[in-house]
Amino acid sequence: MPGLVMIFDDNTDLLEVCGIVLRSKNYTVCGLSNCKDILNEVKSISPDVILMDNRIPDVGGVKATQQIKNDLFLKSIPVIFFSANSNVSALASEAKADYFLQKPFDISELESKMCKAMNLDTSQRYFTNETGFLILRLPENCSPAVIAEVGNY
Repeated sequence: MPGLVMIFDDNTDLLEVCGIVLRSKNYTVCGLSNCKDILNEVKSISPDVILMDNRIPDVGGVKATQQIKNDLFLKSIPVIFFSANSNVSALASEAKADYFLQKPFDISELESKMCKAMNLDTSQRYFTNETGFLILRLPENCSPAVIAEVGNY
């Protein structure tokens, strides 16, 4: 069950290659070469998974991912952080990304991370109750104000 993938990378060749690979697996792909107004961009697209380059222009991949992960309504979107830096795992951890890929990466590595991210997405964000309604799963440490706000939707 492929979904919508948002890719942030200033390398247009990599955007194109990732787009071709993911579309061949029936994902819908939205690629951006900068992270201006990152929160509104992500909210407007509402992706199932985000691929984030470390060296994306404007605020950079670490800060952009942190902004996503610190946003109440976006933080459950899985982020796959990728970089040519040798310390990509540390950068991904600092960014609060869910997964990371070391550039250059094999297509099979990308596909594997996408499968893991999609499983994370469906198992942690939503569940179906006994009457068949799809329910949003909130983090355990949600404040009463957040729960009340979500209840308004």
